[in-house]
Amino acid sequence: MPQARNMAWQKMNGVAPGCFIGNIILEMAATDPVVRERVERAIDTLTRSLHPIIDEYLKPMELENADVPAAAELLMGMIQGGQVLAKAHNDPLVFARYADRAPSMLIAASMRPATAA
Repeated sequence: MPQARNMAWQKMNGVAPGCFIGNIILEMAATDPVVRERVERAIDTLTRSLHPIIDEYLKPMELENADVPAAAELLMGMIQGGQVLAKAHNDPLVFARYADRAPSMLIAASMRPATAA
């Protein structure tokens, strides 16, 4: 269970865990173009790795034209944002709160906006 690991990390280290890639992004991506390009590729790879998982999750809902890449991007944002908030508040349970909301957010994010006629 991820929250148990996060709580154990906090107990051992005194602080909530973070994401190595997220930390690099926050610290260096704005000032170093090479770092920015590499972390962009890393985040893109991680986000694409979520596509089959999200697709499998959404499939039984039979959503018309589900936008899996948009849902994956939102989920990655929730993961990275959750890391930042967990560290800011020193509260590894941020992830549990995000996990409770992730299913509805994935469904909402997968809906393609209606196009103007």
